Amino acid sequence: MNPATFKEAKKLLDGTRKAAEAAKHISIIVAPPSIFLRELRASYKGKRLAFAAQNAHFEKAGSFTGEISLPHVQDAKASHVIIGHAERRALGESDEDVKRKVAAALESRLTPILCIGETKRTQEGEHYTFVRGQLTAALRDVAPAKIGQIIVAYEPVWAIGADKPMSPREMHEMAIFIRKTVVEMHGQGGMNMKILYGGAIDETNAAQMLTEGDVNGLLVGRASTDVKRFGREISHLSAAELKGKYVLVRAGLDVPLDAHGEVADLFRVRRAVDTLKFLIASGARTIVISHIGRDPAETNEPVARALKMHVPLSYVPDLLGAAAHSAREAMRDGDVLLLENLRRDPREVANDPSFAKELSTLADMYVNDAFSAAHRAHASIVGIPEHLPSYAGVLFAEEVRQLDKARAPEKPSFAILGGAKFETKAPLIRELLKTYDQVFLTGALANDVFQARGLPVGRSLVSKELPDADVLDNPHFLAPVDVTVEREDKQARVKKPSDVEEKDKIVDIGPESVQVIAPLIEKAQFILWNGPTGLYEDGYVSWTHAIAELIAKSDAQKVIGGGDTVAAIQESGVGMEKLQFISTGGGAMLEYLLDGTLPGIEALNR
Repeated sequence: MNPATFKEAKKLLDGTRKAAEAAKHISIIVAPPSIFLRELRASYKGKRLAFAAQNAHFEKAGSFTGEISLPHVQDAKASHVIIGHAERRALGESDEDVKRKVAAALESRLTPILCIGETKRTQEGEHYTFVRGQLTAALRDVAPAKIGQIIVAYEPVWAIGADKPMSPREMHEMAIFIRKTVVEMHGQGGMNMKILYGGAIDETNAAQMLTEGDVNGLLVGRASTDVKRFGREISHLSAAELKGKYVLVRAGLDVPLDAHGEVADLFRVRRAVDTLKFLIASGARTIVISHIGRDPAETNEPVARALKMHVPLSYVPDLLGAAAHSAREAMRDGDVLLLENLRRDPREVANDPSFAKELSTLADMYVNDAFSAAHRAHASIVGIPEHLPSYAGVLFAEEVRQLDKARAPEKPSFAILGGAKFETKAPLIRELLKTYDQVFLTGALANDVFQARGLPVGRSLVSKELPDADVLDNPHFLAPVDVTVEREDKQARVKKPSDVEEKDKIVDIGPESVQVIAPLIEKAQFILWNGPTGLYEDGYVSWTHAIAELIAKSDAQKVIGGGDTVAAIQESGVGMEKLQFISTGGGAMLEYLLDGTLPGIEALNR
């Protein structure tokens, strides 16, 4: 747990506290940086969390400037201390140091969390010899009666960041070996020693490691510093915890309709299905709420017809009236009920607490699966979690995981950002220029670049605010080198930006711009794309399609989003599976990329 500031540490502790309150049968130990330990421990008044120091010196006093002593740890009211962490050993901490720290911690009545683990693994089994040596050195002088007071954290250093993580079966074999080694040294008391797995661990492998790895817990590293990942996801609950329970799911089903009033784009509908199928299989009684469009008069009836193609459900054109309550009472385990457009009630957009409270009476728990609306502080997004146990849905959690990768991309990295209104996107553009190797601005944003550089833009859309030198002169910044313009007679042609005429309207980039970014796409290890290159609504999609084809051929990790971007890609014929992760969020995606959180996430973590 290594947040940079006390404010960040306190926020993380608050999120951990909430998770601890929900996990009634799990012990959670928090190990903040030593400089924050005392104040964080003093701020916590509950009984669900214990606190640990990340390290401590074996001497109680002496000339050891900068070290943390065990009396310091005791005075901060911590109960545990981590000893021999792989990063400490990499800095030169010896087996002798570790042995003395274990003995001193036990003498100080603190629980040692003894870290062991090999840096590499061979088929000859040399790692077992290495681990035996660490255990023997650390525990040689420990009395048999105290061996049960020690927690062993196994850290296979080679598995951290590896392409192939350690399997639960491999951990099970190592756990048997650790206990056997301790029994040989100190007798049968070693069979009761608690073992933690401390390799690469996150929400994707934690449950399986706990159930199949023969471990008592986890030593969580990087994932523990992300309160969003450390919080609760509905997919982590068992069928026994969900069967018969009423679950209120806030879905992101704001979809466009065609001229016949039917759903024109099924992308968001399909993405909403995973959470619903999970709840159906678990025997939950799922009540789905969502909004559609900006007009409160719009109805979820066409959404119901589209969703029925994927999951069985009932629909009532009501929210909180008699029809909705009657349909709720008639539900059986595994049923799904879709209610009417949330925005039929003006209290939704107003974030009226009374509306959130009334909605919460429909269910036993709440799931937010509407990442696309999580940037809006509406009653169904931020109000309901104040009244019900709350969880992230399958899609919501995956959106956060993938966008976290986009916020810290693997190098070399390439970002494409389109759209309009530079004044709203300027902070994100500056942030991307810090984190990406190349950032290509397109769409109406490129018009702003041209005008800021003194080039003609004709009748083109231009923002109120223009980019300044810190963007234009940034070595990571790229702009189109040619454009497609539409004349007043609707004829289109490709020009250099300097050749745009007074009556021209810039509607897309040109072929030379695609040629410029093609090698950047090819060599990139991470690609972020939000916004088509041209006026999608006017049919200027050919160069967006060309870029989609280039990205589909790339082996890079890819995160793509924005409603028009997705629609244009679907029309291109490029297989969506070749583009890896496509976000359902437009504004939510951009806001999360900038801030690393959203009102909907904050509500889940309160």
